[in-house]
This record gives sequence, C-alpha cells and structure tokens, in this order.
Amino acid sequence: MAERDEPWLVYDENFRRYAISKPLDTAIWCRVHERSYQNAKPRLPVSARLGLPSTTVGFGLAYAPSFGIIALHFRRRQTFATSAVTVGGGLSVMAVPPLQQLLITNYGWRESCIFIGFLTILIGLCALLLPSHQLQAAGTNEKVTFAKSANLSLFRDIPFYILMLHPFLMSGLMIYGFLPFRFVTDILEINEQGATSIIGVGGFTDMVARLLTVAVSATPWVSGRITRFNIAHVMTLLSVVCLFLFTWSTTLVALAAWSGALSFFLAIKWCMWPGLQMEMFGSNRFCTSFSYGSFVQGIGSLIFPPLGSMVAR
Repeated sequence: MAERDEPWLVYDENFRRYAISKPLDTAIWCRVHERSYQNAKPRLPVSARLGLPSTTVGFGLAYAPSFGIIALHFRRRQTFATSAVTVGGGLSVMAVPPLQQLLITNYGWRESCIFIGFLTILIGLCALLLPSHQLQAAGTNEKVTFAKSANLSLFRDIPFYILMLHPFLMSGLMIYGFLPFRFVTDILEINEQGATSIIGVGGFTDMVARLLTVAVSATPWVSGRITRFNIAHVMTLLSVVCLFLFTWSTTLVALAAWSGALSFFLAIKWCMWPGLQMEMFGSNRFCTSFSYGSFVQGIGSLIFPPLGSMVAR
C-alpha cells in the first residue's frame, strides 16, 4: 500500500466544512424547536423529515431537542433516561458498518447512502410516539424573543464556562470516532473487514456500558451529584489511557480490545454528563446550554486535528 504524503491526522477539506457546520446548525435550530415542543406544537417530527437527518441540518433539528425532551419528561431519572435512550447508538455502531459495506458491495455508494439516510429519517416516526407536552408554567404563550430563545443569561453563570471548556477539550477524544478506520487501514494496513470489526467491538461495549449505567443509576450510591461527577472524570481519564494504548497497538486483537475499552468508558461518561447538566441549569435552559457545548466541541474538532498533524510531523 502506497504511503500518503500527509499525516493521517489531517482532515479532508469536506470534513472540515462538515465539522464546523454541524454544531453551528445545532446551536441555531435546537432551541427554536424545543420551545415549540413545549408549547404543544411539536415540529420535531416534521423537521426530522424535511431536513435530511444524515446531513448537518438534520442533526441540528433532531439531536439536541431530544435531550431537551428528556430534561422535560424525566426530572428525577435523567441519568437513567439518558442511558436508556442512547443504548441504540451502540447497536447502530455494530449494525450499520457491516450493512453499509454489504450495500456498497452489491449496489454502490449512492444507493447505500440513500438507504442509510432513509433509516435515519425514521426518527420522525419515533417522535410521533411522544405525547405532546404542555408546559404548565405561566407565561408560556408570551412572545418569544431571540434573547429568551438563546438564554443569554447562561453567560452570567461561571459554571456555564466550565461546562463549555469541557466539551471543547473532549473534542480531542470525540474525533476518535472518525479516525480509527483510516488509522488501521492506511497506517497499519489492516483490511476493511478487520477495521469494521474493530469499530463493531466498540459499538458492542458502548451498548453494554449504557445498559450498565441504566442499572447502576437506579441505585442510591450514585444519586449524589459529586459521586457522578467523580465517575465522569474517572471515565474520562480511563478513556484517554485507552486511546494512547490504541495508538501503540499493532495487532487486530489488541486494537479491538482497546477500542472496546475506550468506547465502554466513554459511554459511561456521556451517560452521566447530560443528567448533571440538566440538574445544574434546569430543564428550561438545558437544551440551549447543551447546544452551546456542541458548538464549542465542533470548534475543538477543527483545532485539534491540525495541531495533532503538526505534532505528528
């Protein structure tokens, strides 16, 4: 296999545009639709159909409001609910890559993307199963201004800036989801089937971790906020260790093992984090703060790969 001139950490230009537009769309759209959902005029199913969910706009219209719905409906079991509803993420990581590879082999890239996009758009049907939520607080029907939708009061809270720093720094770990396939195929020269298996192991352990968090979150010893903060930080540290070990591995078994361990620890961490953020800012401001976090995480995903490329040289 011919070696590439550019370091493997460098993003393609198309992906740079994708990385910056996805969190931007999320920050712009999610609060608008979460607000309309509170007013019992749900646009989420419509937006999930009209904006292709496989694109950046679809992500912005559907992803962050879904966590906002959790904040509204599961006030006492937010960690439990976050873990339960995201279990499907690990299942999709296991199922979609082999399915897409099969479709590409038999039908081609275009047909494969259309089919995967159709599966994603079914999120609209799932949204129809949610009951309309009528916010009981007074003043619901008042005119919505930009300042109210953007919740600019968040910028007066010191914890908000700490939370924004967190996803920015975590973007160094989150881009792991895009890099291992190229790393194991281009640098270690592992075939596509082996690379798909490595990612599939990560999807399996992700699902197991979320199911474990569902069970553990129902126990009294994790009900305290400090305990969950400590668990989240320990999981972050273990994820970084696994990432280092992944890059030093050369065999298929070792790569799969460290990929699975990283996904396991990272899944537990991200199950704990939204619930903590809901408790700190409340259900009304959570969706907006989560969107701001996604935005700064996207900025970090643009900064860290070129920085890593310079270090790689």
